[in-house]
Amino acid sequence: MHDNRSIRPELQFLDGFEIKRFPAGPEFGKAPLTPSLLNELFKFEFDVIHTHEMLAPASFYSATVSFFRRKPLIVTQHDDAFGYTHGARLLLQMISNNTAGRCIVHTAKAVITLSRDGKKFAQRFGAASNKTVIIPTSVDTKEFTPGPSKALKTRWGTEGKIVLYVGNLIKRKGVDILIHAFQHTLSAVPDARLVIVGIGPEERNLRNLQARLNLEQISFVGRMPRTEMPDVYRSCDILVLPSLYYEIFGNVIVEAMASGLPVICTRIGGMKDIVIHGETGFQVNPGDPLQLSKHLIKLLSDDELKSKMSIAARKLAVEKYDDTVLARAVERIYLESLRHS
Repeated sequence: MHDNRSIRPELQFLDGFEIKRFPAGPEFGKAPLTPSLLNELFKFEFDVIHTHEMLAPASFYSATVSFFRRKPLIVTQHDDAFGYTHGARLLLQMISNNTAGRCIVHTAKAVITLSRDGKKFAQRFGAASNKTVIIPTSVDTKEFTPGPSKALKTRWGTEGKIVLYVGNLIKRKGVDILIHAFQHTLSAVPDARLVIVGIGPEERNLRNLQARLNLEQISFVGRMPRTEMPDVYRSCDILVLPSLYYEIFGNVIVEAMASGLPVICTRIGGMKDIVIHGETGFQVNPGDPLQLSKHLIKLLSDDELKSKMSIAARKLAVEKYDDTVLARAVERIYLESLRHS
């Protein structure tokens, strides 16, 4: 599918693979209906069909075609936070997950989720335990690597011991908690700096908080192109993700770890599966600036500990989250589904 609602079906090639794109509209709620897809799926020659999200109409089309053509269906379920959906969208999701969504899960040969919480979520809506597999989001460990970089110093004059936040500036991300924690951290580590990458509706409130606390050591750098992020990570010492609730996985965590950064995150969602407390970083309770500050001070004050965690974080990213490693895991699921189809 494609976000542009006005495009016509088009053929593209990427890395030797043929890709056919379809206009995603019209929408029902926020779900793209993609009506042209069903007919195309019936005509298309394939061995395995892999769809994403039980709620998506495209997944229902895929399950229908899978059933009639006797081809194995694989479903990746990214969302794992039914309780954080509200209003009309919650009603639609409840209806879908108990009708079409449940049908899709039962039709699937395998259901892939990103975390333990995701697996529980899928099982809640009918996915059998023996066909539910955790395969997290991957990272290109050749693109995101440790090494020296002066990207932040060159562009913004930022230097010292740099704490990094990457993400949307929205309330549930807990960036205000990070700012309060950073204020406490400065008393023990006066050369610390906080760099905030991202934009969002909370930016004005966060800048006002910075001004009230008189924290000149914080830099808001806005949205960064993905191509520049490897250098940004390499310019920093620690990544912090202080989300208050609902964090499906945390892609920036695996990017940071691949870049050799220890990570401090809250003990929620998929993040608690990634960061090994005391080895590749620390897990803290959501909404607790003093606990967060305690671990920031520990890492920023102990170069040996930070170096040890940096090596462990990189090693874990390469062994468990590398693109090739996880692509092979998906490939094994395809082959297994074909053997039992």
